[in-house]
Amino acid sequence: MLADITHNTALQFRGLVRSASNREKRTKPKQTTEAVVGYNPRFETAHDAALIGKYRATEQKALASLKTKAAINVQVLIAFESANPRIQEVHANKQTLLPMPATDSSADMVYRRCQLVLEEGSINGIGIIESSLEHALRQSDACNDDNMMQVVEYTNQAVVETEQRVGDRLQAALRAAHAHIMSSTAAQAAQQTLELQTQIDRALGTVQQNVIQSAGSTVADRATTMEKAIAAALDQTEMVAFEYTNQTSLAIEQRMQQALDATQDRVERSAIARELQNNARLEAKLKLISDTEYHKTRGDLKRFLKKQMGHIRGEVGE
Repeated sequence: MLADITHNTALQFRGLVRSASNREKRTKPKQTTEAVVGYNPRFETAHDAALIGKYRATEQKALASLKTKAAINVQVLIAFESANPRIQEVHANKQTLLPMPATDSSADMVYRRCQLVLEEGSINGIGIIESSLEHALRQSDACNDDNMMQVVEYTNQAVVETEQRVGDRLQAALRAAHAHIMSSTAAQAAQQTLELQTQIDRALGTVQQNVIQSAGSTVADRATTMEKAIAAALDQTEMVAFEYTNQTSLAIEQRMQQALDATQDRVERSAIARELQNNARLEAKLKLISDTEYHKTRGDLKRFLKKQMGHIRGEVGE
């Protein structure tokens, strides 16, 4: 555990910076990226440059403090190994098995020595040193976390203020540019509008004259065509009506003639039937007259027959 803590001490600052950057990227990606990477072209004023300088100075101070604490931890471990004969003996025995690398890297040296210390579990004071180093590292981590959070908050606040000022300046510049464009283009727009209105008036006058001329000729042609069509329709209607009247008159005359013929036939038949009936009655009466009265009433009978025949002829004449 001691070897892991000591080996990872040099990476604490970089991990804190990376974690803080990741947290800020999830909420404010543009601001955090600009603050961590460095210079932003939007920082135009001296105040913005001063904010960048303060941020870099704070970052350098935190890094120097972390390096100092790591060096102190390494020196404490070296001093403890030098003061303990047992560790020196173990270290001498392990030279053939684990030769020390030929490098000045403090991390490699601490790693190798921590391996020796951990293999010798009976060394007195290992737990005390481990707890002391863990406590010191926790304090260093907490201090570094606080420093980095303050740096990030300060940087984010500076970025927000800078963006607000830059946005205000951009809005003012846009309003000024808009006003300049509107004032410069108003006269041109008015002149172009007047020219367009004049062209439209001339075009409308020309179109109106052309329409009137074409409409007059078109109306005259249409009127002549309609008059001819109406005259032809009237002639055709008159011919059709005359033919229909003639056909209707002929049909009526035929029906009237047929009715007259049928009526005359019925009258003649009825007159003949009445005459036959009268003759039958007369014959019946004559048969009733006895032979004795025949001579007596012969003259009366002749007169009576003449009278009856006169009546019959009158009825037939009617």
